Amino acid sequence: MTATILGIAAIIFYLGGAILQYFSLKGRDKSKRNQVLLLGAVALLCHTWSFKDAFLTNDGIDLGFYHIFSLVGWLVALLVTLSSIRKPLLNLFIGAYPLAALALVTSLT
Repeated sequence: MTATILGIAAIIFYLGGAILQYFSLKGRDKSKRNQVLLLGAVALLCHTWSFKDAFLTNDGIDLGFYHIFSLVGWLVALLVTLSSIRKPLLNLFIGAYPLAALALVTSLT
């Protein structure tokens, strides 16, 4: 149950960050960068906790297709977020965060 709630929270934060970044780029306003990074960091933390609960079971590690897809989405979002701290890669948030959210949706069902 906790994994599902955290997963839904991560999806909301991912999509919120992507939408905020989209409107920030559309309006040519670069001041939202820190807010997008914060939303992405919170989404990554929720995704990590949710993934940990779903991935590690009492029977061992669940290496199902959807869990691996969620892991790949998490890794892409993590790399884009960490890379953008040093050099702005703001356009990538619009693609990476919805991909991570979609991957998380598939692993929650």
